[in-house]
Amino acid sequence: MTLITVARELKAHAPFTALGALTGVAVMVVFYRLPADISYNIFYILHPSHVFLSALVTASMYGIHKYGKLRHSRDLLSFLLIGYFGSVGIATISDSIIPFAGEVLLDLPNRGLHLGFIEKWWLVNPLAVAGIAFAYFWPSTKMPHFAHVLISTWASLFHVLMALGGKLNVTVLIVAVFFLFLAVWIPCCVSDIVFPLLFLGKKRTERLFDKSTITFDEKEVLENRKRLEERNLLHLRYGMDRSAAYRFIIDRLEPAEGTLLEIGTGRGITASLLAKEFRSVTTVDISDSDIKTALLNAAYEKVLDRTSYCICDAAKLPFRDNEFEHSISINGFHHFKNPLSVISEMIRVTKKRIVVADFSESGFKIVRKEHELEGKTHEEYESSAESIGKVFEHLGYKAERAEGFHHLVFTVNKKGR
Repeated sequence: MTLITVARELKAHAPFTALGALTGVAVMVVFYRLPADISYNIFYILHPSHVFLSALVTASMYGIHKYGKLRHSRDLLSFLLIGYFGSVGIATISDSIIPFAGEVLLDLPNRGLHLGFIEKWWLVNPLAVAGIAFAYFWPSTKMPHFAHVLISTWASLFHVLMALGGKLNVTVLIVAVFFLFLAVWIPCCVSDIVFPLLFLGKKRTERLFDKSTITFDEKEVLENRKRLEERNLLHLRYGMDRSAAYRFIIDRLEPAEGTLLEIGTGRGITASLLAKEFRSVTTVDISDSDIKTALLNAAYEKVLDRTSYCICDAAKLPFRDNEFEHSISINGFHHFKNPLSVISEMIRVTKKRIVVADFSESGFKIVRKEHELEGKTHEEYESSAESIGKVFEHLGYKAERAEGFHHLVFTVNKKGR
């Protein structure tokens, strides 16, 4: 959030803030003889409403920009703190402190400072929490912002009307326009826009990939399938039947039911196979470099509507505890820089069964040979799949080991731990 951005937001909000101030003056001209006790009661309808809408918009701004669509990674405490201080704190400045300064300047007879979060703590504070709760589950930033700017103007106005004492002149009107504009313009922009964005910190890298951003036709789908089949034939030439290997691994998840998390999307080959058997598959990868290939594979298998793609660090998954029935990682372990953290996260977000598979020693030899023939080097942070079992054991889980089709497979059933 730069000063240029702040200035741009203030400029954009100035016109309807000025309009709100003018409507406030019009109300003042009509109701300046209103008894102070009635103005007091109206103030305590408008000010709590302002706090509710401000909390909704402030917390929504923070949540949308901090977490996007990955709602399960949200921190409730940060929502409460940012939403509360951004609404109650700044609304108090807007509705009470700045109007009171105007009352002092004009030497109004009944001037007084009314702090809603203290005077009516039982009303103002719960409404702030309610606004934050709405933002947490149903974030909204458009209509509520305009509404709370207008309500703030009128709340400030009735704070002044309480002090007016039934007398009105040109000087009071001129000063009132200035203070009503000032009371709303800067505080409301600060509470809704500047304040929540100050706490974003380092930009989060995880995001749900928007599948609609990549388009392709049937010809591309078929051409991609042809390349995949050619690759499978190459593996067969060196003794590895990838289709049989995937079937051998996926069978560890029987019965196939519910939701599944896959770690390591790559080209989306296994995600597409898994989506044919599970109700929904969420697959994660640190990079979206192969995402189009993954979508083409899903399109061929007709499972695009059952797959979601998340770009994130598998060592810090943005999902809640036990969100998925099962989780799986195939041939990704040797790419993990921090395998302990990745498997720990898989255990955390999985309710039932975790499967982690990678090449056996013979499998690694085949893959390395293929890469050498292509003039490439196969990336390996961990070259022994036996380490998978040791990681599970370190985390307190005994994994069932299976070997076949040049792969080692380790399966943990959380319920049978």
